[in-house]
Amino acid sequence: MFDQKVLKLLRSGMLFYEMEVSEIGKALEELEAKIVTVRKDEFVFYQEEEPRFILVLLDGQVVVGRDSPDGRRSVMAKFSDPGDMFGEVYSFLRHPYDCFSIAEKDSTILKIPVGRFRTAPGDGYIGKVSFNLMRAFAAKAYYLNQRLQAVTGSTLRQKLAKTFLLPDFHDEDDLFKMKREQLADFVNAARPSVSREISAMQEDGLIEVVKGGIRIVDYDAMENLLP
Repeated sequence: MFDQKVLKLLRSGMLFYEMEVSEIGKALEELEAKIVTVRKDEFVFYQEEEPRFILVLLDGQVVVGRDSPDGRRSVMAKFSDPGDMFGEVYSFLRHPYDCFSIAEKDSTILKIPVGRFRTAPGDGYIGKVSFNLMRAFAAKAYYLNQRLQAVTGSTLRQKLAKTFLLPDFHDEDDLFKMKREQLADFVNAARPSVSREISAMQEDGLIEVVKGGIRIVDYDAMENLLP
């Protein structure tokens, strides 16, 4: 039996899209999911480990990184929003992790055995989760395609201009809503460099930094920056 608070949290995520709380609970039981606690600095999974679970962050913060042959460690992604799903691609590829995940804070994680998707019937509650999983894969591929378009800029200003012009990151008031840390990761640049360039673009009259986001002031000049 899963706590109602957990089920309501999961309902807001893509994996359980358009599912009722009762359906989510039954799906998790059929999938033999379990909730685990990972303490700060403990590994969620190791590099070269065989993946067996879809992982969903319920609380806390985890990072995904990679250790190079010469011993250098790099961070590839950070997950801190409840409902964030990570590591799922490796599970379906049946490919060992080429990265690791470690908890930066005490974290609570939902673990769904990927093997249940191969053996359980493809209809009913599990069928709904399977369809949502495909939607999640498609959304992630779309996001990566947008990111690829952004990082092809030859300068940081071009990369930022491409990203600011992407409509998917604007709200109903046409404010660009991506957080500064996420933006730096998206364009593959250091956060201080991104902050300096944003300030310079504002001084040049291209954008305006306002409460809650960034507004494009001069669309024509912004588009002229693109290669």
